[in-house]
Amino acid sequence: MRGVVVSVEQLLSLPVLWLLVVLALLLIRRRVLKAAAASSSDPRTVRLLARLYLPAGLLACAYLTLEIVALPQRWDARAEKALSVLALLFALWAVWRAFALLLSYWGETNPNAATLIPPVQMAGRLLFAVLGIALALQGLGYSITKLWTALGIGSVAVALALQDTLSNTFAGFYIKIGR
Repeated sequence: MRGVVVSVEQLLSLPVLWLLVVLALLLIRRRVLKAAAASSSDPRTVRLLARLYLPAGLLACAYLTLEIVALPQRWDARAEKALSVLALLFALWAVWRAFALLLSYWGETNPNAATLIPPVQMAGRLLFAVLGIALALQGLGYSITKLWTALGIGSVAVALALQDTLSNTFAGFYIKIGR
């Protein structure tokens, strides 16, 4: 059986537990940032990891709370679905931040890439947004097969209609990267 029957006092102590966990995560974050500033680590990577502490800790607290508190079966299933969708969106956000970090590193190491970074960032944002929405809908139990089919057919139609334009655009990207 999932969940433990808790008293009102124990239930009221959960926000205190959450507050203590958040404070601990913030202290850990501060120590990590100080240690990274003293070392020769890339500051962007350290900032990325520091930003992951709090959301990851809050997700862990929410999961533990869901395990501790006994909810009715239908609410338990809904809370579990919502928590899994939040975890999925958090993971997608973390991957997006890592992608943005790689793009900024690419822009610093390759001077010709500076003009290409904004369009690549916009395409990446669009890709991650569509992927996030689709995965969230799938996680909530909605079938997205029809959506993927419509997007697939629509993208083929757009690609055929814009074949010459897309060919010239990618040729320009290739020339710009090659310089």
